[in-house]
Amino acid sequence: MAAGTESMASGSRNKAGVQLTARPEWKTLQRHAATMRRRHLRDLFVADADRGEGFALEAAGLYFDYAKQRVDAQTLKLLLRLAGACGVRERTEAMFRGERINTTEDRAVLHVALRAPKRERIVVDDRDVVADVHAVLDRMAAFCERVRGGDWTSSSLPARRLSVTVIKACSPSRTFGCLAEKWRSTTLVPNSIRRRPPAGMRPRP
Repeated sequence: MAAGTESMASGSRNKAGVQLTARPEWKTLQRHAATMRRRHLRDLFVADADRGEGFALEAAGLYFDYAKQRVDAQTLKLLLRLAGACGVRERTEAMFRGERINTTEDRAVLHVALRAPKRERIVVDDRDVVADVHAVLDRMAAFCERVRGGDWTSSSLPARRLSVTVIKACSPSRTFGCLAEKWRSTTLVPNSIRRRPPAGMRPRP
């Protein structure tokens, strides 16, 4: 468990309004974490010869190896028990349905819509927001292709930098998820440029 987990969770409340850190499942997990801190990774591998395979996941082309963390089967069991008590699965399903799970702002959490393929439908207030997202992405793609293809030019900026300027101005927290998927095989938004917006430009939150 990360050192900042407790402070982060201290203000979190689940669907029943119960503070996360006040739950018995959390306190059990805390006691377990204190025990695991005293265990050496070498001992964990000795106790479980298949640890390297059992504590690893692979999906969507990514390989996640957490065998070298101080966790064991009991850790996972306790984490899942806490997630169940807090209704994580139910809230996840509600998010995909477009329900208003952001209780602070009383609105839907639409990160999933930004990453959804065109064939998906997420309806919020009788409107398919996935269609709206892809309509904007298609317009952005068309614009950037015209810039990169030389149909649209700038007197002061090279084509690639101009494209980055436009994308940076479009709320990156809401669009980069789709852009990364749509243009992951191109050099439109290279990491070396993405980290620093052009002079005078500041991305909106």
